[in-house]
Amino acid sequence: MDYKNDFEDLRIKTSLGDIHVRHHTGVRQKLVFLHGFGINSRAWSRLVALLPDDLDVYLMDLLGHGESSAPRIDYTVEKQTEALREVVEKAGISDCYIIGHSYGGWAVLLYAMKGYPAKGFVLENAAGVRDHIAHLESTSSIEAFKENMYRMAMKYAGNRDYVMRSVLDMELQNQSLDSAALSAISKPTLIIWGSDDKLIDKRSADTLSKGIRGSTLEMLESAGHDPHYTKPELVKAALLKFIGYA
Repeated sequence: MDYKNDFEDLRIKTSLGDIHVRHHTGVRQKLVFLHGFGINSRAWSRLVALLPDDLDVYLMDLLGHGESSAPRIDYTVEKQTEALREVVEKAGISDCYIIGHSYGGWAVLLYAMKGYPAKGFVLENAAGVRDHIAHLESTSSIEAFKENMYRMAMKYAGNRDYVMRSVLDMELQNQSLDSAALSAISKPTLIIWGSDDKLIDKRSADTLSKGIRGSTLEMLESAGHDPHYTKPELVKAALLKFIGYA
């Protein structure tokens, strides 16, 4: 499926604003994708190009990102999770699989912990695990990390200064998750991680794998923080196996 030509634009109204979704209609499993910090639904273009055309695919722009609304609010992960919950409810796709990368993966983690509806979850190099935040704190590099992430985000056209600053400020204010919190997740969960991730250490993958009962970990050798972009064939194979596509 082609990101530009095989998807239609939807705008789904939520209590936090309109959420922009690119939708490819299919008759098989429903998949909802959440991108990472500072980018948008186009991040999935290389992966969806490899997916079977009969999948029903929703590519969501996070609140404050892409073409979604960008209200003047504190951009907590909880608000992203609430926007996701309302999108799933209003689109009538509670039987979906939800895939989140990095910051989007953090929102999916909270969604899963709250027991919101879905068939299962895929966490790709997900942020939000306490190990990562603790490492930043121990090396006194939190401010440097924030500035680096901010500069990277502002290279993308359309990103708003107040949104990117707010996301980074909220992201590092004691909202990280430990093993006890992860134990609340009961739905089938696939963890995908690039072994060479320089942004979030692969120790976070181990924490997720141990904390989420019955989860499956796929460590992708020689992949970095964005396997869906650099190793889309491997991500596709792991994803289709997980959702039982045959």
